[in-house]
Amino acid sequence: MPEGTVTFLLTDIEGSTRMWEAHPAAMRHALERHNGCVRAAVEGHGGTVVTSRGEGDSFFAVFASAVAAVEAAAACQHRLLAEQWPPGISIRVRMALHTGEADLCDGEYHGHAAINRCARVRGAAHGGQVLVTKATRDLVLSHLDAGLGFEDLGEHRLRDISEPERIYQLTHPGLPREFGPISTLDRQRDNLPAQATSFIGRGDELAHAHEILSRNRILTLTGPGGAGKTRLALRIAGELAGRFADGAWLVELGALTDPELVPQQVAVVLRRPDLELGALRDKRLLIVLDNCEHLIGSCAELVTSMVSACPGIAVLSTSREPLQVPGEVTLVVQPLAPTDAARLFAERSAAVRPGLDLSRSSATVEAICRMLDGMPLAIELAAARTRAMTPAEILERLHDRFRLLTGGSRTAAGRHQTLRATVDWSYGLLDTHEKALFRRLSVFAGSWRMASAEAVCGDGAGADLDVPDLVLRLADKSLVGVEGDVRSRYRVLETLRQYGLERLDEAGEAAEFRRRHGEHFLALTMSDDWPTQTWWLDARVQAVAPELDNLRAALEWSQAQPADVQLSLVIGMAPLWMAQGRFAEGANALQGALDRSPEPTMLRLRALERLGWLAVEHGDLSSAAAAAEEMLGLSEHTGGGGRAIALSLAGYIALQMGDLAQASDSLAEGLIGYQAAGDLVGVAQVRHTQGSVARRRADLPAAQSLFAEVISIADKTGDHGLAVYALLSMIPILLDQGETAAARDRWQQAHHKTRTRELAVLNLALLGYAAAIAAADGQPARAVILAQVALRLQAETGWQDAQLLEWFWRTLSPAFEILGEDTAAEAQAKGDLMTVGEALDYAASGDDD
Repeated sequence: MPEGTVTFLLTDIEGSTRMWEAHPAAMRHALERHNGCVRAAVEGHGGTVVTSRGEGDSFFAVFASAVAAVEAAAACQHRLLAEQWPPGISIRVRMALHTGEADLCDGEYHGHAAINRCARVRGAAHGGQVLVTKATRDLVLSHLDAGLGFEDLGEHRLRDISEPERIYQLTHPGLPREFGPISTLDRQRDNLPAQATSFIGRGDELAHAHEILSRNRILTLTGPGGAGKTRLALRIAGELAGRFADGAWLVELGALTDPELVPQQVAVVLRRPDLELGALRDKRLLIVLDNCEHLIGSCAELVTSMVSACPGIAVLSTSREPLQVPGEVTLVVQPLAPTDAARLFAERSAAVRPGLDLSRSSATVEAICRMLDGMPLAIELAAARTRAMTPAEILERLHDRFRLLTGGSRTAAGRHQTLRATVDWSYGLLDTHEKALFRRLSVFAGSWRMASAEAVCGDGAGADLDVPDLVLRLADKSLVGVEGDVRSRYRVLETLRQYGLERLDEAGEAAEFRRRHGEHFLALTMSDDWPTQTWWLDARVQAVAPELDNLRAALEWSQAQPADVQLSLVIGMAPLWMAQGRFAEGANALQGALDRSPEPTMLRLRALERLGWLAVEHGDLSSAAAAAEEMLGLSEHTGGGGRAIALSLAGYIALQMGDLAQASDSLAEGLIGYQAAGDLVGVAQVRHTQGSVARRRADLPAAQSLFAEVISIADKTGDHGLAVYALLSMIPILLDQGETAAARDRWQQAHHKTRTRELAVLNLALLGYAAAIAAADGQPARAVILAQVALRLQAETGWQDAQLLEWFWRTLSPAFEILGEDTAAEAQAKGDLMTVGEALDYAASGDDD
């Protein structure tokens, strides 16, 4: 057996356990043939099979020559593909190759680091796939026979291996090439959006950005609006993501107006409840902060803090001006080169007018691009006009407009003026009604519905401005974007939105339409269709979730209005914060509104209730208790069922604190109030909490009876969220009684009644209970997979319930013990790769894995 620098080949059969259980006799015959194929390939290329290291259907082989090892792996896969396996048997072997140092002692290989690395790489492979480490690939790259090659799969983190490994797939025309993502520790590595249109040019900027970020940790792309900073940043991030073990993450700031929300926006993107820098210290991340200019101070402060506290974090920002922080390198995004600019015009023109022949207009197109200074947004706006104009007509109008609006300077400031002239030109082509609507639409942050545009932007009588028709006309002219597959929403690009806001100010309309916008979204939060009581499980929350940016803009407006306006708005926004797990953002906004409104009103009591629920779900029991205590005092002045509301919250908080006697007393008194008022939903909520108290007292019959009463009330009121809440709460009782089938039935009922998959807290509950049921049902791998997705959601939202979490761990721990460390880690890796939707489908399917 060779020693020193050797190449290890480790193999095993994918899914062999299942085939052994289903077809033991056929599998014995298949395994003999498999063993013959592997041994013949290894020994035929000068390798040695180490019988003492093989286990079951796996092989451990070693080669003095890395080239021979690679050729042996390819030959082995060819032999296995050519075999005719018995019915029901499909032998697919995963293989890994790694070169490292190993010593022989008493006939056994030492040098466990190299062997362990090879084993971890093998564990990441799919059946039929050969994975090769960089050490092996670099040795053999120039010595392989024709046909053999490598596909770069990027850097990956491996369990128990400190440094990431660059992994390649061995390729050959006779071997399968298409496999799913390999099973490493990496979760989703980025949230970078797929680009619907081609990326053109920018070779020099890309190379320069790569070089800067190899030596520095802060790079800011600067330049005027429309220069293509965002598109270039996304391209850079996509190309560099492989350098960062924990991925590249885009944080879009364009729709934010409150500087204090910048850290929270980063936390949301990173799927964390808040931005705790200590928890990020060991992460290797590239964070892309897009559109920093209107939040420059907050961004600069955050970047300085992150880079100082977290040595593995790099920041790529886009802004019209530098952040001016220590360690920052700026890269000015230059205009496109003439050939690239012409190509951009041609490709975007073809998209809006297929079949357009520009071959005889090349000089005109070059002139257009030259007059637009190679600015991508300006070129795209001009290209959009080819829908109705020839390049010559565009050039004629563009020339006239530029002479009017530019001063002739070709400095950086002049390029900015050129872009403004382009937007001015596009705006100048609109008729009076189109102009009015375009500037009014700028009050919307993010996207918006057509109904909102009609309500906010129409004329006073609503008769002279046909908003839907005008929106579609603006969309045709590329000034409004359309998105959404089921229900259309609309958006004005941020650069154009800023232009529109300036025009709105110039027209003296800014105060009026900001007021209309704020009042519109305030009215929405007070409408009958808006979720109120069972807000954390209400499917209607999903319908209003896309309005979050507009609600934030309305909240900023409300801060200059009477205090009760702001208080009403934050009460209405609470369902979104609760259902989406944005506990910290919601609690801060509610506290700010409460600070402005100290009067003992029913409105204040309702805001305190929302604050209390957000705090208790986040585990901040002291703040929740303070809110409940003030509510009890206020209820003496407010009437209107205020005491029942306060007692209901106080009872729930006492339950979370473990004071079951106090919880029972508060809930009993609150129930009397709800019953007297005929408030069925209030009664159901109290009954539900009483059921939880009974369960924690081990009075399981009483708990079941109370949850059944909640379901009965929910059926009468049509409240699906309340029914789901009660059905899921019955599951721990049934599992503790050994009634797994009944628990599974309750879960399926709850899943059937669920009207949306977009509520983070509801998804967390569904997946957590599904994992517990799988563990109790003897499906440990399934339990660990689902638990991993649930844990991810819990970390992202920050949801806390100490007693319920303790029950989950007690229920799930046997699954981890049954699987053992290695198999449990594989199941967790599968969970890491699942989206929430995929996990819910898997939970509902009943199939084991």
